[in-house]
Amino acid sequence: DSGEYGRYVSLISNQTISDFYFEMAPPKLLADTARVAHHVNEVHAGSGGLQTPFTGKGVIIGYVDTGIDFTHPDFMNPDSSTRVLRYWDHTVTTGPSPGTYGYGTVWDSTAINNGTCTSTDSHSHGTTVAGFGSGNAFANGRMKGMAPESDIIIVESNFSAPNWTLTIADACDYIFKVADSLGKPAIVNLSLGTYFGSHDGNDPAAEAMEAMAWP
Repeated sequence: DSGEYGRYVSLISNQTISDFYFEMAPPKLLADTARVAHHVNEVHAGSGGLQTPFTGKGVIIGYVDTGIDFTHPDFMNPDSSTRVLRYWDHTVTTGPSPGTYGYGTVWDSTAINNGTCTSTDSHSHGTTVAGFGSGNAFANGRMKGMAPESDIIIVESNFSAPNWTLTIADACDYIFKVADSLGKPAIVNLSLGTYFGSHDGNDPAAEAMEAMAWP
């Protein structure tokens, strides 16, 4: 108010303070401009020249990361069942590993729904990434992801594993094989990496993943 303003002007005149600043803007949760910049609202609505809406329905998105908090409502169906089809945890060895990979423990949606899956995201990075990609905003009606009706496959990476990049290649292979078994298209999100290595696309893991994309 004017009295407060006058007091600060007086303090400046007396050289008690050099300047002052009134913070008027209320705080907001951000990270929502991507929907505007990439016309996600129009894509979900099927407008802007599109003939049909695209929401990720019928598509699997695989996330290789730190896991996921599958108890979050944004990763559930309307009946509260999970949207996570598989959860392969590279850091746990107590259960069956998928296929011929020979390590980690895999959980299916039944294990998640009945509460026997013990893996979760203890870091939060994987949950955040999956939210950007597949969150359906069931928690509060806001911050809907890019593909809110997509199915989800999670691979929790073991960052201490030897030949770590090859385990990422295994994760991609697993995601695509599950998708093929279900007759669905799949994409993989890898929001992780390393500062070491060639980064020229010619290392064994990169070549293996390239062969999956262009067999």
